[in-house]
Amino acid sequence: MDTGKTVEYLERELKVPVEQENGGRVLTGIPMFLKIRGPVPVTVGGYKLVFAKGMNGRFDIEKLKRDAGQLTRRTGRPVVFDFEKVSTYQRRTLSEQDVPFVVAGREFRLPFMGVVYADNPLDAPDDIERLTPNEQLVFLYLLYTNRTMQQQELADTLGVPAGYVSRGAKRLELLGLVTRSTKGHRAYLKANVGEGTRAGLLDKAWPMLRTPIMRTDVAVFDGKPDEGLHLAGESALSERTMLGEPYMASYATNRAWVKANRQRLTFYRKDYQIPPGTAFNLETWGYDPEPLIRVYGRDGMADPLSVMLSLRDHPDERIQQAIETNLDDIREEWDTN
Repeated sequence: MDTGKTVEYLERELKVPVEQENGGRVLTGIPMFLKIRGPVPVTVGGYKLVFAKGMNGRFDIEKLKRDAGQLTRRTGRPVVFDFEKVSTYQRRTLSEQDVPFVVAGREFRLPFMGVVYADNPLDAPDDIERLTPNEQLVFLYLLYTNRTMQQQELADTLGVPAGYVSRGAKRLELLGLVTRSTKGHRAYLKANVGEGTRAGLLDKAWPMLRTPIMRTDVAVFDGKPDEGLHLAGESALSERTMLGEPYMASYATNRAWVKANRQRLTFYRKDYQIPPGTAFNLETWGYDPEPLIRVYGRDGMADPLSVMLSLRDHPDERIQQAIETNLDDIREEWDTN
């Protein structure tokens, strides 16, 4: 296992010497199933550790813990798993299970040394105040379009009162997510990319963003799905990634649509009712999906960032990996503008 980048990263951030050792004596008798993790003995500021590959196939926290226990028993040293990257779900799971890990250039968690560090993590601290649905709609629209818009024009485009945009813009400006300028009596808004990129602004904003879903129901609609419903959830994510198509489709809409079409909807309680094959997950969002679809989406499919946010806390590792893939695609596209 090549630990060069990890050694340099920890030396830079911890400001202590990090030395890779000869593994001949320390790793004597290590069985093949542990050698696959490429264990490397190191000394970090006087602490004797073993670095090991974090990903060896599919992410499995129980296997990581078992392998760490085996390596510790055979070497007498704590194990730190070295990852190229971790998803939000993986980071949270590793932290909750108190498993030491490092992602070179980004973050590390070494609880036995009492140090934890993250460079702009994509997790939200417990005390962070997330954006309101209207604030999020304004920000995502400006991020997707990456152009300056007159405030009233933006309100008309989003189909919300101008006051909502005005109040939201003030908070977004305080958070450094948008810039606000005036010309005469008119206010203009733009995503605060500055000298950076939209990819960087997305990473900055990610902890402040919320799931757009207000509630989810299982329903059957007496009409065509394209009448105000937009493919969302796992269904939309599977269209954009290699994730398998879910058993039950998901569609998103806003509260106004649900209220207007309630007589054409039949709802089911999954805990004691068996829904028919035409049933789907009906996601009621806190904002209208349509404006974001028009600027960054596919016809009839909810925008990718809102979809990923709706699934961000899903426990299925396959979904978390698909989210990371989709996020990486968008970051790559936005990394130069």
